[in-house]
Amino acid sequence: MADEKEKILYAFYESIKNGGDLLTIQDLDVAIKTLKLAELNAQIAEKQAQIARNVPLFEIENGVLKKCNQNAKTVEIPDGVRIIGKQAFKGCDKTQNVILPSSVTDIEKHAFAHCKNLENINIPQGVKAIRAYAFWGCKKLEKIVIPPKVSSIMHDTFRDCVSLKSVILPESLSYIRNSAFLRCKKLTSITIHKNVIKIEENAFSECLKLENVIIHNGVKTIENFAFSGCLSLKHIKIPVSVTDASYYSVFSGCTNITIEQCLDDASSLMIYKKEA
Repeated sequence: MADEKEKILYAFYESIKNGGDLLTIQDLDVAIKTLKLAELNAQIAEKQAQIARNVPLFEIENGVLKKCNQNAKTVEIPDGVRIIGKQAFKGCDKTQNVILPSSVTDIEKHAFAHCKNLENINIPQGVKAIRAYAFWGCKKLEKIVIPPKVSSIMHDTFRDCVSLKSVILPESLSYIRNSAFLRCKKLTSITIHKNVIKIEENAFSECLKLENVIIHNGVKTIENFAFSGCLSLKHIKIPVSVTDASYYSVFSGCTNITIEQCLDDASSLMIYKKEA
């Protein structure tokens, strides 16, 4: 860099001494200023690199992952982390795969929200809570398995996961909160086990490819619009245990559907049919 400066200054001096025209002198002046700017940019880049080298890959406090500072395709969380904190993966736009350790028990609100390239994540068996909006807008997430200790799918947890094709719910689940799977447009089937007390409003609304829904006997309440706008849903059996549901509202916008109410384990009665 010093040699380049000396060459330009020498050429500048020779141009003046030999009566160089103003344009040439201006060009040389611009060259010097450009060189200084390039040098300044190089210094800034080096400083940023130094700062980056001193930033930890993870910010962890008392077992809580506060922030993931690496935007790699695959991120493996260190063992010992118990909680994935709020917005811990904010800005991790390049992350495709996340590996969670068995020590994780809680995934907090917005933890992975809008990780637009997240495709795969394992949820350890020890996880007890997945908070609201935890995976909201993860547009490339394709499969999720909810572990057995989770008792509720909180509101908006998987909202707008438009590529989600497969969801496996545990038999221990008690609640599916409002808009939990709203606009999971590629979800094709769901099995809801007998311990679920309530499926709240809009839980599966606008799941456009949902065509196979199994609701086991034991479910008590299905709120309005829980399956509204599920255009591929053609037939569903409602177990005898369901005592609180307005089927016209529950399946609002399902343009071609037959609903049967189970009378017992062996027989059922068609209670509603809508043809396109």
